[in-house]
Amino acid sequence: LHNVFEKTVYTPFLLTEKASKEFNDLKNAFTAAPIIAYFSELARTLIKTNASDYA
Repeated sequence: LHNVFEKTVYTPFLLTEKASKEFNDLKNAFTAAPIIAYFSELARTLIKTNASDYA
């Protein structure tokens, strides 16, 4: 999927069959257990972000 979106935001892209499958696999991984859970304010939380290419 990285190859699909590596160009500028305004460049049209072609979603190939391979990229479509990868997107669906990623979507399924994010919507399946154990990813989905209620947030606990008491749990230790770590958020890492990387916007070094944009900011």
